[in-house]
Amino acid sequence: TWYNLGLAYRALERYEEALPCFERASRIDPEHKPSAAKLQEVREILHEREVERYARRLLEFEWSHGKRPTREEAFKVAGVPIKHIDNAMAYIGSEPKFDLFSISRDELLDLEKASALVLRYCVTAEQAARGEPPRVTLAQLLHHFPDTNVRRLKRILRYIQEVDRIRIDPQKTVTPELEQAVAKAVEIPPEKRNLREVSVRLDAGILRSKR
Repeated sequence: TWYNLGLAYRALERYEEALPCFERASRIDPEHKPSAAKLQEVREILHEREVERYARRLLEFEWSHGKRPTREEAFKVAGVPIKHIDNAMAYIGSEPKFDLFSISRDELLDLEKASALVLRYCVTAEQAARGEPPRVTLAQLLHHFPDTNVRRLKRILRYIQEVDRIRIDPQKTVTPELEQAVAKAVEIPPEKRNLREVSVRLDAGILRSKR
């Protein structure tokens, strides 16, 4: 059936081909709720892909020029069609839904690995030495990690911001792993001992480094 064919294309992430299948299935049977649901899902995915493409152009402009583009610059320089400018700007500015205390362990580990790379490549030693918080922009992340989509970069950035805000209580139970990490950290000269240097030395994410 058209619905099953659409599911096959959806599973392969061939959304452009899945779309007409779900459209056809919905026209044949308007009461078939799974077809309507998948049709809406695929439309949203394709819409976000389009917005993502133009959002990347705006972020590339921001990195190259050191400022966010005006609407005129977005159109003339970044090459974003007028009808997509507002959506792309809104997409960049929107905050992802994120609750640090509700994410799964797998996602926590994934974000920790990502934050370690951000601290290593996006935060300079000079910034860290001044005791500044890890101020990183979305444009900066895209420049350093161009193969990562904007949705994921926004989530990584939000994770770093949230961990940076919270107070980390000292761990009461001293484990061998913690003892080994502390031993490595204290090898860093006191004048150079900061969040970035601890992260680089331990190859650890922001949360583990703060601990």
